Amino acid sequence: MKRALVILAVLVVVQALLVGLWLAVDAGREATVEREVAARRTTALDRPAPELVLRAASGGTSRLSERRGRPLVLHFWATWCPPCREELPDLLAFGAETGTPVLAVSLDPDRADVERLLGAALPPEVAFAPGDAVERGFEVHALPVTFVVDRAGVLRLRLDGARDWAAPELRSRVLDAQGER
Repeated sequence: MKRALVILAVLVVVQALLVGLWLAVDAGREATVEREVAARRTTALDRPAPELVLRAASGGTSRLSERRGRPLVLHFWATWCPPCREELPDLLAFGAETGTPVLAVSLDPDRADVERLLGAALPPEVAFAPGDAVERGFEVHALPVTFVVDRAGVLRLRLDGARDWAAPELRSRVLDAQGER
C-alpha cells in the first residue's frame, strides 16, 4: 500500500511537471504569434513623407521630395535581415510588373554588403540612407518596413514586416493606396 502511494505521488508530480511544461511552451508560442502579428502590421497613414537624403546606387545624392509627382513604394531593408533578403526580389518584381516605382533603401552602413548580395551592378531601384535618419523621420525600429507614398508625397500606407508581393490582395491594396486605381 505504501509503495502504491509513492508511485501515485510520483505520477502526480510528473503529470504536474508536464502540464507546467506544456503551459510554458504554449505561452511562448502565443508570444511568438503576437510578435509576428505586430511585425506584419498594416497602418493607414495620411501625413507628408519626411525629407530624406538618399545616396543612389550610381553614387549621386538626391532627396525623397524630388520624387514627388509619381507614386512610390518606399522600402527600408538591410542585408543582415533574413526576411528583407527574401522579400526584396519579389518587391522589385512587383514594381516591374505593375509599373509602380519602387525605391529599396538599404540601411547597410557598407555598400559592399549590398553588392555581395545583389551584384556589383546594383539595380537603379536601390539607394542608401543612414539608419538614424530613417529611424527618426519614419519611425522605423525593425526591418523590413514599406511605405506607400502618393503623387503628392503623402504617406498613405505603412507595411511592417515582410510581405508576399505576388498576393493579389496586397497588390490591390498598394495600388489603391497610391491612388492609381
